[in-house]
Amino acid sequence: MGTADNIKHVVVLILENHSFDQMLGCLNEVWPDLDGVDPTRSNVDDAGEPFFQVKSYERQMALDPHHEVEHVAMQLENNNSGFVRNFVVSHPGPPPPSQNDRQWVMSHYPLDFLPALHPLGKNFTVCDRWFSSLPGPTWPNRFFALSGTALGRVDMPGDGTHKVDLPGFFAQTQDTIFDRLNDKGIHWKVYFHDIPQSWVMKHQRAPHNAARYFYIRQFL
Repeated sequence: MGTADNIKHVVVLILENHSFDQMLGCLNEVWPDLDGVDPTRSNVDDAGEPFFQVKSYERQMALDPHHEVEHVAMQLENNNSGFVRNFVVSHPGPPPPSQNDRQWVMSHYPLDFLPALHPLGKNFTVCDRWFSSLPGPTWPNRFFALSGTALGRVDMPGDGTHKVDLPGFFAQTQDTIFDRLNDKGIHWKVYFHDIPQSWVMKHQRAPHNAARYFYIRQFL
């Protein structure tokens, strides 16, 4: 006879775009073989100034590194050496990014700074070479996470252009992981904060699926 399955619930939390090094790279202090931060590695800016991987306690930066496909391609050039250079190109100013802004692109949170993720990383499995499905923005990567495809989309709506961009995004007609759970009679729910991005996917807007969406406060 097989052993009874003691797993009753599986919770999947999908966060926004952040680099592994920034969030969990410090865990190589706990797991020496983890492919984490290396204080000897640097990126240089447009003037050749080096910026190393150092600790930072800054919770919010003023300028957001761009994560569209063309920007990520530049960031990953020459063995991940283009992050600072792309940051400068993405924000020409005026004024141009300060030295602190440029340093933040290379900085990481020190061990135990993140009260949820770091204890989890210390005590459970960490996948340090689990790469995104697409080296690009949030929306298509979430489509991949929920359905295994983005149907060829590699971009997402930009600020101020939602009325132009959104109709094409709502053409995500593929089956999702939720359809597979329905097929097997496995119960599921989606909890969201403001607007559930997965409603862009056509199947999720069907009444029997939309009824399984709840505000995050109900999960808490």
